[in-house]
Amino acid sequence: GGWVPSRKAVRSGDVGVVSIGFNTIELLVVRDGQAVPNSARSEQLGVRTLLASVDETQSRTLGELDITLRRNKLDTSAYFDDWSSQVTSYIRREWGRGIKHLPTVLVAGGGSILLEDELRSIFGDKLVVSDEPVMCVARGLYKLGVISSKAKA
Repeated sequence: GGWVPSRKAVRSGDVGVVSIGFNTIELLVVRDGQAVPNSARSEQLGVRTLLASVDETQSRTLGELDITLRRNKLDTSAYFDDWSSQVTSYIRREWGRGIKHLPTVLVAGGGSILLEDELRSIFGDKLVVSDEPVMCVARGLYKLGVISSKAKA
């Protein structure tokens, strides 16, 4: 539940959060532990967008494609650049010049595994990638639930 010591040092100010999941990409800015009003953004550009492009004939289910992708046995090379361009363009469009003012950007979700190099090209050393990006959203929601239940008790 706490910060990894090497990641806690010299990180202050607003924190950007990018979550790239199966269905959507979400952007959020957090200040002093609270979401900055009107900073939440979402677009249906998740990994599903890439998978739908890979299997235009729809001969495989999205579940089958997802499993094949997770096993690193799905050739996305013909479609990856287009999808990554859509995602990075969305981030740049929504956050614009504010990107340079974010001292830290946390990324989560399975899409962040696929797009780590592209995200690093936008955020550089500000980027903090979770050790387990697929599970960190669920863990964060669990921790929030625990905190909320303790506050009500």
